Amino acid sequence: MDKKNEQIAEMIRVNHAGERGAIKIYEGQLKALQLFNKDPELQNTIKDMRDHELEHLEFFENQIIERKVRPTALLPLWDVLGTALGFGTALLGKKATALCTSAVEEVIGGCLLYTSPSPRDVEES
Repeated sequence: MDKKNEQIAEMIRVNHAGERGAIKIYEGQLKALQLFNKDPELQNTIKDMRDHELEHLEFFENQIIERKVRPTALLPLWDVLGTALGFGTALLGKKATALCTSAVEEVIGGCLLYTSPSPRDVEES
């Protein structure tokens, strides 16, 4: 694999892992909120955030298939730890849940900056 394709694969792998991790955190939060908090407004906010990330995840999963990129081998661990983090922060209350979701969005934004330019930009250069 040449350098350009390696760079594209790395971008796809990083973004895929980030989107998947964010979704697992939101799913963990939703599970805790459904079981213990029963705050419908907060649940709807978290569902909306999760659904937004699902759209991004779908794009990167399609890129993995299309470009034959190996996803990170740590996805199973990522899933468990992300779900646990989300569940735990939601158990701590609304403020902890909000702080966690804010941090997730900040990190995802940082990953997108890290992986700029996009895979398509690299491909076209």
